[in-house]
Order: sequence, then structure tokens, then C-alpha cells
Amino acid sequence: MRLRLPLLTVALVSSFALPGAAQAAEPTPLDLPCIRAVVSVNCEEPAPAPAPQPEPAKSCPGRDLVPNAGNVATVRSATLCLLNEERADRKLRRLKRVTALEGVADAYAKRMVRERFFEHTAPDGSTFLSRIKRTSYLRGSTIRRWSLGENIAWGTGARATPEGIVEAWMASPGHKRNILNARFTELGLGTAIGAPHGRGDDSAATYVNEFGERRR
Repeated sequence: MRLRLPLLTVALVSSFALPGAAQAAEPTPLDLPCIRAVVSVNCEEPAPAPAPQPEPAKSCPGRDLVPNAGNVATVRSATLCLLNEERADRKLRRLKRVTALEGVADAYAKRMVRERFFEHTAPDGSTFLSRIKRTSYLRGSTIRRWSLGENIAWGTGARATPEGIVEAWMASPGHKRNILNARFTELGLGTAIGAPHGRGDDSAATYVNEFGERRR
């Protein structure tokens, strides 16, 4: 089977708070790694090669899974684990999954695949702000302040794995800002099998993350 070069697309990131204004940031291309090689030549008897050491087990089980209908739950758990690893490295609070945000994220990921579009604003004009407001997430007289953010992405092959998606988000300043926003404490994860642009590749997946914070 001929392998296709993986493709990943990421979109704008927006954050909202009351009071406050919307913010947006353009994604930047992924930087290519810089590789250098050093060659040393001598006439001494070479030292014995060290015994090979086993590679340490990677954290976040499922991080390298290409999503399919049978592993979506594991893919979402791995995505959350990787996001929280990035936050833990910066001494930030871990994000907690919330049912209301999860429903919005999952429905929107599936809608983008089904209706073949890839934008934060849906064809009917709805935004992640309006979609979340339809749920119980922001309801309640005790909520005095809130913040919301959204990251979306899709990829194929290795770029569709949780690791590939999170790496791409972390390489984009706007998406990284949402992931490392100290205000955010809650998260909804959505993962849909397929691409939002009419491609029939069964190794494609579309991701949505809804970030939230509520203060009472």
C-alpha cells in the first residue's frame, strides 16, 4: 500500500471573557528541525560499544494511535494526557473534562466532517461561543465571570494521532496560548473519524478542543 504524506491543517484560535474583547492569532508553519553532525577521527583502539538500553516507555497510552471507530475513547484520553503534560511542565493546573463542553466539541468535530467545512464559524453562522451558550455550561446566577477558547485541527496518518495533533498545536503560538492559558481549568474533547474537506482517507481524523473557565 502506498503511504500518503500526512497533512495537517490548523485554524485561528479565539478566546473570550466577560468583560473583555475577542483575541485571535494566525497560526504559523511548523519549524523544521535543525540537524548537525560531528565526525571525530582518531587512531586509538575504539572503546567497546555500550550495551543498548531499552527505550523508556512513553507516557500517555494511545498517543500514537491513528483514530478509528474502535479507539476514539483511548484517543481522547491520550489527547487530554498530552495537553496536561504540557501544562504540568509549566506548573499549570491540569484540565478537567466536562460533559457539557465535551458534547459541544464532539458534535462540532462530526459536523465539520459531515458538512465538509473547517472553520470556527459554522455555515449557519454559529460560533463556539453561541454553541456553548446553548448548553448548561454557562447557566446559573452564581457564575460571575467566564473564559472560553477553541482549538481545531485535522490530519491524516501520523499527523492524525494525539501526539501529532498536540505537537502541531504547540508549534502554533495561538493554539499554544489556549493550551497554556492559566485561566482555563476545564476542557471538552471531540474527535471525529474523517477529514473536513471531502477526502476519503480512512486514516484521517478531525479534532476539536473547547477550553473553559467559570468563576463564581
